[in-house]
Amino acid sequence: AECGEENAFYDPNTKQIVMCYELIDNFAVTFYDYSENDTDLGIAMLYSLFFVFYHEVGHAIVDIYDLPATGNSEDNADQVSTFVLLRNGESGIDALLEGANWFFIKSEESNVEESMFSDIHSPDRRRYYNLLCWIYGSDTQNGEDLVTEWELPKDRAGGCEEEYARMHSSWNRLLSSYLK
Repeated sequence: AECGEENAFYDPNTKQIVMCYELIDNFAVTFYDYSENDTDLGIAMLYSLFFVFYHEVGHAIVDIYDLPATGNSEDNADQVSTFVLLRNGESGIDALLEGANWFFIKSEESNVEESMFSDIHSPDRRRYYNLLCWIYGSDTQNGEDLVTEWELPKDRAGGCEEEYARMHSSWNRLLSSYLK
């Protein structure tokens, strides 16, 4: 939909996920300078949209199934997106990495202001590291490039397997009766 802002959201009144055209435009602008060609740009945009869509699915399933969730609802939605996308193999990992890349680029382009810490969303750089950690934690044997190339700090990487296992177990338990 045309929203008048760069956004995507779940509307609990209509039970609909709305993906705003302005967000897609933002992805094009954000990834343009980081893409070698139009194909790379299109892939970055598409995979980032997958991440955001499943983030909004996270909000939807918590609402629709009245799931218990503690903590920040936006962090919970990032976890659901990760949980779902990791079940889809390499393409899911690629979507998570593009989502992480989007957060990293946004964090590089913005000045950290006090309002960023009071926003319901965690700061972009935090979300970047969370996604890397969860991906790494899901497969530490094959995730060394997340530490070397994506710069996931070794101190954080040391706890990612346990962090991922806890997150996976929690969401698996909450969603097991709905998953097919």
